[in-house]
Amino acid sequence: YQRRVRDSFNSSFLSSIKTIDKMTLAVVFLTVCLFARVAASFSGGFTMAQEVTSNGDPAHGWDGTFDNLKQEKGVSLCRLYVRLDRNKWLTATSPVLVKLPAILSRAAASGVGIVLRFFYDHGEPQSLAQLTNDLQMVIPVINQNKRAIFILQAGFLGASYGEWWGGRFAPDSDRDASNAEIRQAKTTVVNMLKTTGLPVAVRYPRDLANYFPGDPQVGLHDDCILSQGVGGADSGTFDKGSILWKDGNLTAAQQYARTRVSGLLGGESCDDAAGASVPTCEQLLTFVKEYRLSYFNIAWQDRINEYYQKYKRNDNSADAHCMTRIHSALHANYLARHSSTPSSAPSSTPSPTPAARPTPPSAQPTASSTEVIGCWASDQEASEKCLTGGCPDQYCTQSSDKTPGHECRLLRAPYCKQTAVNTELFGCWAADQSATERCNPIGCPHLYCTQSSDKTPGHECRLLRSQYCQKKQRSVKTR
Repeated sequence: YQRRVRDSFNSSFLSSIKTIDKMTLAVVFLTVCLFARVAASFSGGFTMAQEVTSNGDPAHGWDGTFDNLKQEKGVSLCRLYVRLDRNKWLTATSPVLVKLPAILSRAAASGVGIVLRFFYDHGEPQSLAQLTNDLQMVIPVINQNKRAIFILQAGFLGASYGEWWGGRFAPDSDRDASNAEIRQAKTTVVNMLKTTGLPVAVRYPRDLANYFPGDPQVGLHDDCILSQGVGGADSGTFDKGSILWKDGNLTAAQQYARTRVSGLLGGESCDDAAGASVPTCEQLLTFVKEYRLSYFNIAWQDRINEYYQKYKRNDNSADAHCMTRIHSALHANYLARHSSTPSSAPSSTPSPTPAARPTPPSAQPTASSTEVIGCWASDQEASEKCLTGGCPDQYCTQSSDKTPGHECRLLRAPYCKQTAVNTELFGCWAADQSATERCNPIGCPHLYCTQSSDKTPGHECRLLRSQYCQKKQRSVKTR
């Protein structure tokens, strides 16, 4: 009898365990499916816009949910502006940081990816100390809700909407990247946001060229796409000069954005577009393809929203078919970029990102040639092999096959007319110093030294192999 009872109990117990196992597997399967659905929705596409006040409340009549947005055809992303009060330093108990996680959680549950930007009401933070503090408060919230976020737009700086113009830390003009305070502000924002491991986007090609060249984690958001017609400045996007091109050189800035941005690109048009300058749908499609955009806000401008409404209604119009092609192109661009862009590993301590060092050739470096060999192509980075075609008249290049990577070097046109370049070596290349910064002989590794000339824009440092440095420094007085 006892054996029968025991066997009966064991049988019931084993049956229960099998049932629990099946239930557990089912829960795990459903959970995986849920996360897969969320992840799958973050593949670029159309976005719409919402906003959160500095008190953490949904703004402009929005209820803080995303279910209605998810019903919009082709919309899988939401550009979310989060306002901050520049008169109050953030703390862990600030209402906006307490309430924001619930909003981001609802987005994830709805399968909506967030294009997230923080900015201050009425301008910028009052100091770099406040900026650093507020970023330190924001980063944990981002990290805890990363599954809801598609991309981080840099924000925080500038006179309005965190767009990096008209402010103390992000002025309209920052061509030579020579102001230490501006450099610190911009690199602090981007490098701290990068510690989350999420993609980051800045507003202008200028800042990518000046501070984050070739960074695969940093992309571009153009907030006034085709607002001034095809080939126009896009309301400040392309007319701001950098260390690589002059103010107003739209061609160089546009070429850089099309071919040299390693991170994700996206954006929206704006109300500056009016009349004849409002792009046609076909012009938008061309722009999306040429600039490899992964996401586009269809809420701005009114005419663009009309194109979207035709697409949403499935009417048999040219604009509806065009928007279908735009939607497909956005997804294709994202998949192409995402598959080839490695994510940066999060770092516990944000620090300025030095420019990537060229891979040294196997050959032993020797003295470099100073012959000027042509002009600097507008679509050519300073670390690429020099080419003599397709160059503006204001630049030329210098190179030597003995330098690592056969680098090009940017020189002013009047100086290019000379036949030689001053090759005096002065000091070593600091590990935390990018190739476009002013040379500093302090805190440098012994493996590298620099060569420069005051005739180059920004007095750039140039990377040379240690053997050559040691050889030359025996006979040349260093600074």
